[in-house]
Amino acid sequence: MKKNAYIKEAINIAHRFDVSVRFVKMDSKHFYGFSEARERKIFISDSIKKTEEILSTIFHEIGHVYCYDNNIFPLYHKAQYKNKFTINEKKGLWLTALRAERYVDEWAKKQMNNYFPEFKFKKTYNDSDSKKFIKNHLKEIFNEK
Repeated sequence: MKKNAYIKEAINIAHRFDVSVRFVKMDSKHFYGFSEARERKIFISDSIKKTEEILSTIFHEIGHVYCYDNNIFPLYHKAQYKNKFTINEKKGLWLTALRAERYVDEWAKKQMNNYFPEFKFKKTYNDSDSKKFIKNHLKEIFNEK
């Protein structure tokens, strides 16, 4: 199968989860995708070159929708829809954000291995930049500088 066929199949799998996929231009070199779980949309960077990275990102972002739907790490997966946070909610987000992302990675890895065992899932939150990224992401959610 060629690269485009794998990607097309992954998009079809996303549709089975009732998730739409859009490829968009993103500014960051370290940021490959994001989800709007409530709206059932995922956005994937059009600058990703490797098939396994595209597939990994698609499954990772579907994982956020899955978690949203199944109330897994709900504070984290529903945070983007809140305007204000209590001190306890902020503390809860700081304590669970990285765990939530790693949970999504594990879920996505299992799903991707079911459909595309010939590719190795690329984890997104297993390096030293993970905590830094989460910190910046949470500051964005909290509307802090």
